[in-house]
This record gives sequence, C-alpha cells and structure tokens, in this order.
Amino acid sequence: MDVPFFRSSVLSVAEVSQGLSLTEGVDPGYLLCLLTFAVAVILYTTYGGFHAVVWTDVMQGVVMVTGVVVMLPLALIAVGGLDSATQRLGRMVPPRLGVTDLELSAPSSEDTIIRSESG
Repeated sequence: MDVPFFRSSVLSVAEVSQGLSLTEGVDPGYLLCLLTFAVAVILYTTYGGFHAVVWTDVMQGVVMVTGVVVMLPLALIAVGGLDSATQRLGRMVPPRLGVTDLELSAPSSEDTIIRSESG
C-alpha cells in the first residue's frame, strides 16, 4: 500500500540526508521510521515519566496524611493525652553517647569488661 504522505516524507528525508556520510547507504524510509520512533519514545517517556512521578508523589502524600490522621490520636490516647505526653517528654534524659580509645599497656589473656557510669 502506497501512502502519499509517507512517500513525500521519505523523499524529504532522502534530500536532507543525501550529503551526510553518516547516513550513506541507509534506506531513507528506514531512517524516517527510525527518527519517528525515536521522537515518539522520547516524548512518551518524558511525559509519561513526569506523569508517573506526579502520581507516585500524590499517593505517597495520601499515605503519609492518612498515617498522621490515624496514628496521632492513637498515640495521644496511649500516653494519656497531650499534657501527659508533654510531661513525659520533659522528664526524658537523652543517653550519653561518646567515643573512647582504649590502649592496653600489655596484651591481656582475660576478657576486659568496661562498665558505664550507670552500670
């Protein structure tokens, strides 16, 4: 089947690519189809990728909002209300974290136990 638009497009591609060494020996119809496919894939993945990212962000937002709406009241009920939670947080003491270097003057044949201040 001969499609006039395709035939004229192939002739146009043949004229444009005639002097290029890169397209030497390549069928202009094949080149037209290859370029059309490449443009279609680039446009589809660009738009489709953006569209997919937007939807995943929306769904993640819905999951996070639902989690806050469900878990916040349950957490406050578990600690006895907002005042009780605030008082408990005020009494908490963060753990002491630190780094130390241990150097032994002589090799030890026994296990060494290092205790913290509280233990």
